[in-house]
Amino acid sequence: MQDVDSEKWAIYARQSRWPARAIWRREARTLLAYERHAVMAMRPHFLVTEEETRRFAELAPETPTG
Repeated sequence: MQDVDSEKWAIYARQSRWPARAIWRREARTLLAYERHAVMAMRPHFLVTEEETRRFAELAPETPTG
């Protein structure tokens, strides 16, 4: 993975008004679920930066990082 793409949609949701807020919030949840699944299914996996790795560990603590 290059980055935690779901975080981008979560930021959009926080900065938007309805109805876009609801759409972006759902996209963030859906994509984070996919990112979690992908990390659990793939070995090895990595993120490009330490910051992205830390953020993903915060969002998905049940997944192995690195």
